[in-house]
Amino acid sequence: MFICINLQYTKISGLKKATQTGGLFFVCLFIFLLTTHAQSNEHGILGTWQNEDRSGKIEIYQSGDQYFGKLLWGKYMLDERGVPRKDTLNPNIALRSRAWPNIVMLTGFRYQNGQWEDGKIYDPTSGKSYTAVMKLKNGRLALRGYIGIELLGKTIYWDRVK
Repeated sequence: MFICINLQYTKISGLKKATQTGGLFFVCLFIFLLTTHAQSNEHGILGTWQNEDRSGKIEIYQSGDQYFGKLLWGKYMLDERGVPRKDTLNPNIALRSRAWPNIVMLTGFRYQNGQWEDGKIYDPTSGKSYTAVMKLKNGRLALRGYIGIELLGKTIYWDRVK
């Protein structure tokens, strides 16, 4: 909640000088602008992204307070017969019969500390899942997947599809 502050003036040697309440106004204004900017960034990853080698397009969407991503298009989505590939390498046997189109690859990300954390990324080409964190950097999505500690992970960059 922000309060409108009336600037009070005191007369010193014939000059008017703003008291410290004016400074408080600018501090409140700065905090308000900073908070508004952070809230607008929270949804900055929503939309369609293309992976680094241009072999897939992923739509990132929000459900509740979490962010997810599903495969919209992929260079390798169809097998040699033109039939959608199945998730045959998935460690969960019950999921091995699902087709690659619309497969959810990003799950459970939450916006915290200027980034999307606590999520998982699934690679259907290997059947492996990794803990991941996402950040926006210069208009690109930096996605870092890792096992154990983030320091030992790998970062890939996705570009927004216009």
